[in-house]
Amino acid sequence: MPGYSTVALRAGLNRGDVSIEAYVKNLQNAYGMLQLVSQVRNGYGPPLAASVIAPRTVGLSITAQFK
Repeated sequence: MPGYSTVALRAGLNRGDVSIEAYVKNLQNAYGMLQLVSQVRNGYGPPLAASVIAPRTVGLSITAQFK
């Protein structure tokens, strides 16, 4: 399987009891395979299934503490 690399970024702000965090996972939207599965006993047949990494994910997280 070919190699791949990913980049993740995260930035946040804390203000009192509230935290805000923005993140990006797999910034360059790389395509990578984690696993190929085949039922051929010698392992050289065509794969029946492949597991791939998650595509680019962008998100925002807000956390508040209540006292």
